[in-house]
Amino acid sequence: MKKTLIAAAACAAFLAPAALGDVNGSIQKLGDDASSFHAMLLADGQKLLADVQSVQGSKDKAAGKALIAADLQKLKADMQAAHQALSGDRAQLQADLQALKSGAKPGKAAAQALRQGLQQLHATLDAQRQDVKASNDATKQALDALKASLHK
Repeated sequence: MKKTLIAAAACAAFLAPAALGDVNGSIQKLGDDASSFHAMLLADGQKLLADVQSVQGSKDKAAGKALIAADLQKLKADMQAAHQALSGDRAQLQADLQALKSGAKPGKAAAQALRQGLQQLHATLDAQRQDVKASNDATKQALDALKASLHK
């Protein structure tokens, strides 16, 4: 019995750093993927906004409509891909956190570093989400203005 407890304690000591490393890796992957998708979605929104503004004074409505439809399709596809990838990353992070909670607890310094990493990730994701939302809102207003100008 004593040997089993010693072996379990030794395994827990080895697994805690691995589980902590998995969580840190998941945090890093989620942050990197979010930054990548953030840049891509902002670029898509800016292209769409520029195309809407260029179409506004144009007489060729069919070409403008095709251009904007293609931009909207790309934006929607990129948003869906981002949502799926980030959902998978979040699920992996939660699974890693559960594994960490069920195993040996990390030390106080490691737990504090993990807490700070999670807070920083949360703040970064919120800022990126607000940037994408602002870009989408500006694009939506430009599209509404274009529709209104075409119906005059």
